[in-house]
Amino acid sequence: MRQEEIALNAALKTADTKTVCAALEELVRSSPNVSNLAHEAGINRAILYRSFRGKKGPRLAVVLNVLRAAGFRLIVKFERQPKKGKPNRFGQGSKTTAHLELRCNSKASAEFLTLAFETSDLEEIVKALESVLRAQENVVAFARTASLDRQSLYRSFRESRIPQFSMVLHFLNALGLRLAVVPLMANVAFCDEMNRHAVNN
Repeated sequence: MRQEEIALNAALKTADTKTVCAALEELVRSSPNVSNLAHEAGINRAILYRSFRGKKGPRLAVVLNVLRAAGFRLIVKFERQPKKGKPNRFGQGSKTTAHLELRCNSKASAEFLTLAFETSDLEEIVKALESVLRAQENVVAFARTASLDRQSLYRSFRESRIPQFSMVLHFLNALGLRLAVVPLMANVAFCDEMNRHAVNN
């Protein structure tokens, strides 16, 4: 478990979709029971192998389910505070007044998003990503700096959609954030119990 966690976090730190997908595929292949992992993730085994090989990569839901089945969940870590972009000369780029504490505050955004990921609820996670996006002072400038299409960003983080995992990686990287994995608490407790049992015997 520890080696898998280190390998996944090393890949996630690159924020490179291909690197992360390769680590996720290795996680699947190294599983002692791939059929059981696929069942727990709710994904057909044949599809599971192909999920991490396409040009676009998997959708966020696939990654969440595979990690959960393997005993992990995602959190969001603060890496850096990006330089503040220029205000929109035609007015505020985002008309929202919700979650203004997230504006130009990557640390607050990391904590806000981690709380959403802790729920393991895809709808809540996407809603949180949308809130962070709309909290940006100038979404047009943000999208340009991140080399992302503004409309694609908005479409990706609508509640009715499941975003591509690559879009989440790029979006967070532009905010100075990155994903990381931590063991599920139930899994940690199980491992601790197994270790105690081994010591006592």
